[in-house]
Amino acid sequence: MFFDRANPRYDLQLGQSDNRNRIVQTTGYEARRLSEYLLRGRWNAGTTVSLVCAWAQGQRESDSEFFNNKDYRLLFTRIEPQVTYLPNKNFRMVGGYKYQFDRNTLGDRGEKATQHQLSVEATLNRSAQSQLRLRVSYIRVMFEGEAATPVGFAILNGLQNGRNWLWNLGLNRQLSRNLTLSISYEGRQTGESKTVHVGRAQVSALF
Repeated sequence: MFFDRANPRYDLQLGQSDNRNRIVQTTGYEARRLSEYLLRGRWNAGTTVSLVCAWAQGQRESDSEFFNNKDYRLLFTRIEPQVTYLPNKNFRMVGGYKYQFDRNTLGDRGEKATQHQLSVEATLNRSAQSQLRLRVSYIRVMFEGEAATPVGFAILNGLQNGRNWLWNLGLNRQLSRNLTLSISYEGRQTGESKTVHVGRAQVSALF
């Protein structure tokens, strides 16, 4: 449900989603569910600054027929304010903060985690043929429970307890009418693990 969706100054959005899927395997079925309520607001403070704030609350569930250690029911709350700065059509900067709290209500272990994430993203369009994008995120995770379990994997989502740094740099270049070059670099430093660097290059041809 939207209020003043086409208004260039502000709008409000209220939504509810319920996604379910069920997979039948030789070891029995596995069912997943994601249900949430969402409230989102946007306000353009001027021609160059835009503010967006979103709140969500819901639950994530997993149910395995034969492997009960894969079962969980996570109740979560998420708050995401975001500021966009757009001084001209060639440059854009986005700064955001995300707070998320997850708690497992299935079983007696009561796994839970609180996450605080700060992120900055900048996009520079040099022309219609090239785009450069940089994003840096810092995530502080306070997790209580066993990390090396299905519940731990679902809550942490690739992160680790403590501080986590994620960054990526990408370049897209239109070489010709039919050829596009994409170069990307990603880095991550999670918890006490060593820093991981990943580089990719791709050329796409359209016919």
